[in-house]
Amino acid sequence: MLDNGKPNASHIVGTLGRHLAERFGAEQPVAAEKPNSSRPFEPEVLDRFRNFDAAIVGVGD
Repeated sequence: MLDNGKPNASHIVGTLGRHLAERFGAEQPVAAEKPNSSRPFEPEVLDRFRNFDAAIVGVGD
């Protein structure tokens, strides 16, 4: 779950992650957050997600 730093994004990705885990038995989500929506994620943050099957990016506007 990647929170892009926009308003309400953390709420959206958090709720969706919990729902996916409960409904489909997915593992608890791993999350990362940008402090500012206009800047890219740091490379080391993206490296943490490199071997995952999927990523969900929240846009909270």
